[in-house]
Amino acid sequence: MIPSHTIEEIRNKADIEDVVSDYVSLKKKGKNLWGCCPFHDEKTPSFTVSPAKGIFKCFGCGKAGDSITFIMEKEKFAYTDALKYLAQKYGITIEEKQYSLEEKKESDEKEALYHLLHNAKEKFQKNLLQEQSQAALTYLKNRGLNTEVMQKFELGYSLDAWNDLLNYYKKMGYSEELLEKSGIIIVREEESGKKIYDRFRNRIMFPIHNLIGKTIGFGARLLKNEENQPKYLNSPETIVYKKNEVLYGIFQAKESIKHEDNCYLCEGYMDVISLHMAGIQNTVAASGTSLTENQIKQIKRFTHNVTTLFDGDNAGIKASFRGIDMLLSQDINVKVVPFPENEDPDSYAHKLGPQPFKEFLKTNATDFILFKTKILLKNIQNDPIKKTEITTDIITSISCIPNIIKRDLYIQECSDILKINKDIIEVALQNILSPQKKDTQKNKIHPTNVTSAKEKPIKEKITYQEEESIRILLLYGKETIKQPESQDIQALTYFFKETEDDGISFQSPLYQEIYALFKQKLQEGILVDMDYFLKHESLEIRNCVASLIGKEDKHEFSKNWQERYEINIPTEKEELKQSMYTNIIRLKLSFIKFLRKQNIEKLTNPEYAQDEILQEIKEQNTIIQELSKIIGKVYEL
Repeated sequence: MIPSHTIEEIRNKADIEDVVSDYVSLKKKGKNLWGCCPFHDEKTPSFTVSPAKGIFKCFGCGKAGDSITFIMEKEKFAYTDALKYLAQKYGITIEEKQYSLEEKKESDEKEALYHLLHNAKEKFQKNLLQEQSQAALTYLKNRGLNTEVMQKFELGYSLDAWNDLLNYYKKMGYSEELLEKSGIIIVREEESGKKIYDRFRNRIMFPIHNLIGKTIGFGARLLKNEENQPKYLNSPETIVYKKNEVLYGIFQAKESIKHEDNCYLCEGYMDVISLHMAGIQNTVAASGTSLTENQIKQIKRFTHNVTTLFDGDNAGIKASFRGIDMLLSQDINVKVVPFPENEDPDSYAHKLGPQPFKEFLKTNATDFILFKTKILLKNIQNDPIKKTEITTDIITSISCIPNIIKRDLYIQECSDILKINKDIIEVALQNILSPQKKDTQKNKIHPTNVTSAKEKPIKEKITYQEEESIRILLLYGKETIKQPESQDIQALTYFFKETEDDGISFQSPLYQEIYALFKQKLQEGILVDMDYFLKHESLEIRNCVASLIGKEDKHEFSKNWQERYEINIPTEKEELKQSMYTNIIRLKLSFIKFLRKQNIEKLTNPEYAQDEILQEIKEQNTIIQELSKIIGKVYEL
């Protein structure tokens, strides 16, 4: 945990221009710097850096934030890792925070487990070189593994003994409690007394690493078949090993995944290792578990492209479809490579050899939706009921895709393949999406990624007006508004005075939170602006604020026009009172329309008094007419 004063020092020293210049060639244009966005492909620069505000903003993809956010996005770092990266870049020493007793105990236990598991891994590696382990070494060599790849993945062997590790650790002074917590021994209470023995015996050991390379658990393959013994056995979950958060091989693969901008996803440990031997290092496995959201989030730190490798088994392929729908819902671009019957990535990589295998993957990578459509269409024998079922299944997968353009393209493709009218598919898709949209809108409105003028009509008008209100308060809240017949007033106070009396409330949870912070600080006698929010502990707030203040000022080019054409165009700041007044009227109008819409929906519900609702709608219509007249007069000025 990094102390707040150290975070503040990092923020102050991490100059946005300096940080971004390590990745982007920037050219000065006016008061800002411009370049091609490092987060998406573009030929015309739409990525801007504002040294004065300490933020970046891309008008193409919508990404925005400060120096810390930039490093998080570019390097796929977590927040703390980005802070450490910048601290190292600027020579800032990070002091350790004083832990509470509970935190200290958990931290000490984690470190003890890391140390214990590291020692176990080294012991297994040494076992593999012993004379009594020749069968294990021979097995691995027969599977085509060389010494280099065994060392890379730190493979080992657990001896065919009940207490090899137990005795080893007892000599080192480890407690039985910690050994049991690590998962390498089993403690069982029986009538004859307590029995303690090694969990792994006579197995090939596959260490499982976290993202920074620490051993957190083991996968173990039985060397020879034994009755009532599973072929593969994994460590139990511990405070350092959560199965649904771990991908086998992610530590060895992460740099290659970033470089190739693609992640190959397969099923087993040997698949991963064999692909590495074939020169395909951007490969991971879900370690025998169904793919989870946490595992997908790990992949998304390094790429948005996943190629899933399927064994040549139709039943296995269909069982994997659910996991791929989860990838699609996370905005991952998914391709699949099916293998010939009775082949898997491990066997086929050895059968073809490195270069032909690479060519096979490249040639056979197929878009998932189209692949799924063709797979499910097999053997339906013109059965309309079966065709209806698989069409629904395919449309469900399409509904997982958040990008509407991508969805539309798939609808067209599947319409041709299934020979079903495109309009019918769209209706079925909307029937699936409608309940999802209601749930999403009920819980969260997240408008920060919508930036271009073309997209604004899609947004709820009330959300747009809330966005404009927050933007103006961020930029000009501390400015003074002159009042001809009364004392001058600060813009922030003026805004609250004009909106609070009319009961205006923000509907977007994020803008509501920012608005509440403005209000809270004002009640404490403190006027805050964008600097306060850019340093806020909430990443969501920081990114939202950076996105808003990074937008083009609609008067940005007024100075150029004045200089070139001697035309004086007042800036937004110079017309602040009128800008705020117009925005407040528009906010009120949007809010009243929002309330009227709610009342209209209530008319269909017999629980509400219909006469009262109708009266409210009538009053709201009158207010809407009056506010519309005011806006019309503003336009006439």
